[in-house]
Amino acid sequence: MSSLGDTLRRNNGDGRRRAGISMYQKAFAKTEEVCRQVAAGNLEARITEIEEFGELIGFLDSINNVLDLTDAFVRESGASLEYASQGKYYRPFLETGMLGDYGRGASLINQARDSMQEMEKSAASARIQVADELEQAVSSVVGNIAATAEEMNVAALEMSDEATAAHQQSISVAGAAEQ
Repeated sequence: MSSLGDTLRRNNGDGRRRAGISMYQKAFAKTEEVCRQVAAGNLEARITEIEEFGELIGFLDSINNVLDLTDAFVRESGASLEYASQGKYYRPFLETGMLGDYGRGASLINQARDSMQEMEKSAASARIQVADELEQAVSSVVGNIAATAEEMNVAALEMSDEATAAHQQSISVAGAAEQ
């Protein structure tokens, strides 16, 4: 037969097990809810009031750390790329604290931002070169047109002089014929 003490110890052990199971269920329910929020795009969701979860605190804190890192990565990449899309290249991805693949991703974003800046500079330089070449071509054409116009003006003056001389000759010939 078991004594009253054995029965109390057994019941107390069962109570602790039930309390432990309840704590785990509550912790996982909170974790599941936060994961649903994050999956729906709320990167600010965190597992709160974890102090009540005893031995699960480290686990829950690690999940929150992953969420912090993911949130920071998304915000930093968004800010850096938003500025770059506006032609503002002075806002790099701040890589501090970005570990592993997060750090590699941050580095790639910064390299892409730098490449975008270089391509924009090259395109601007090419536009300036094309504009300069166009200006030179237009100036050359205008110069040729001006020279041709001058030549035509000289030719017209010569023709006018010749016409005047021919007219004078015809007057002289007509006058001589009348005499």
